[in-house]
Amino acid sequence: MKTTLSDCLSLPVFADAKVLAGEDMTDRPIRYISVLEAAGVDDIDMEGDNPGTLEGYMLVTGFYGIRDDEKAQCQLAEKLAEVGLSALVLHGVGKIIKKVSDALINTCKEKGITLIAVKSSGGSVAAEMIEQVSHKLFYGAGDKFDDNLLTSSIYHLLNFEKYPDFPTAVRAAAEANAFQLVLLSSDLNPVLSIETQWKTTVDRAVMKAREKAVEKRRSIYTMINVDGVVTYWGSATINGQEYYMFVADNNDSYSIDEIIKLADIIELSIGMWKYTPASDSRSEFVKALRRGNVSTAYSRKEDAGIEEVKIISVFVGKSQYPEEILVAMDRYCAENRFVNVQVIERDEIFGILMAGHENCSVSMCAKLYDEIKSIGGVKISHVTGIDGVEGACDAFRLINENTKAASTVFPFKRKFSKYDLSLVAGCNRIQSEGGFIKKMYLKLLDPFLADKSQKGRMLLDTLETFVLDAGMNGSKTSEIMEIHANTVQYRLKKINEMLGVEITGNRVIPGLTVALALNRLEKRDDERRTR
Repeated sequence: MKTTLSDCLSLPVFADAKVLAGEDMTDRPIRYISVLEAAGVDDIDMEGDNPGTLEGYMLVTGFYGIRDDEKAQCQLAEKLAEVGLSALVLHGVGKIIKKVSDALINTCKEKGITLIAVKSSGGSVAAEMIEQVSHKLFYGAGDKFDDNLLTSSIYHLLNFEKYPDFPTAVRAAAEANAFQLVLLSSDLNPVLSIETQWKTTVDRAVMKAREKAVEKRRSIYTMINVDGVVTYWGSATINGQEYYMFVADNNDSYSIDEIIKLADIIELSIGMWKYTPASDSRSEFVKALRRGNVSTAYSRKEDAGIEEVKIISVFVGKSQYPEEILVAMDRYCAENRFVNVQVIERDEIFGILMAGHENCSVSMCAKLYDEIKSIGGVKISHVTGIDGVEGACDAFRLINENTKAASTVFPFKRKFSKYDLSLVAGCNRIQSEGGFIKKMYLKLLDPFLADKSQKGRMLLDTLETFVLDAGMNGSKTSEIMEIHANTVQYRLKKINEMLGVEITGNRVIPGLTVALALNRLEKRDDERRTR
């Protein structure tokens, strides 16, 4: 059963403790205990943590670094309250902290933290608190696991005569004991979902799990509060394949160790039933699109729950930490009612966006990709405005074949749209075919190459930066090249004179853009040949 703050205060180590604030909140559950010490309030960096991060935490501190600084103590309490701290225990009162200030007590009352003072009695009080509270958290009020949860679950999970299969058995166990079970593929797509209440959704749970970086903590069980539903995340191995598994405690009735025991029993029963989860149809559908396998995509479409007409965009992102892309996408899609289906492979993430309602638009997709490109170290290519399954396959092909070359043509860009990729695709074809067309485009740059002085090279570099990197913006050109804006304007004037045209003219810029892009691809290939 769950352990409350009141249960903890009944332990021997708290015999001389006094609750100074939050006396009316001692019925709240405690799930973790830890020690906090800091040389100053600036050492505690809570930036980026979400509300609820420390929910269920009891923190033990002696305020060693700020024992004489009431203001810093209050600031620390406020920071801890912002991320949901349940209880703050001050040990060594009278020795480390001579007296608990009224300001700190009032801050804790105002911010909803239960403040507990424990007088100094010699010895390692903090260590005793950790030992006794940890024991209470593991074994609960009765110093043993709750027989009802485990015994009842075993009765259903291993009742081979009563139930025809594992999903039926685990549903009966879940309904009898007020829990929920979801198995997910390595891409966090559900392959088995046993839901017994509907306070939130599996998609919301997955979004919260990504925010907590659950992919990096598979070996331990992680508690995540999802819209008031307490979930515990871990992993399970089924037929040699790794899955994610989370158990939701509907009524917040069980300790974390009971849930871990339950998860072990569930994994054991999966093997005894010889159960194999359904394939991850959503991931297989996206992978088929990426490979250009139209027939496989169509065969997986219905099982994946994909409505072809709702596919609005495909994307491929690359990052050292692709989970960051997923977290940003999940948050944006939840706010704007898009549905995202994606796959992570090593440092790459790819997938599709689908319209979740009639107001989802191409421009809204573009805004999402603008947000993603602002994440450090991320490059993303997308094709938005898709015509069904075949259109999605074509879009992935455009991305697959041209993203590397796009990085050469647009080295300062971190987001490539279908317009960038189409330009590069055309240049790739011209370059590979060679002949008259390629020659004619490159001859547009002859005036610069004919000038053997440094001036010709300098003007060509400026033109490339202005057209390909700066979007024909003089100020941005100045910034990229680290030269004065007046210098840019002077060079652009000279370029106009050298070419005999106004380079920003509507009839000039298309051909000039292709010529400059081709020139960059040619330079890349020349460098490769000389290595």
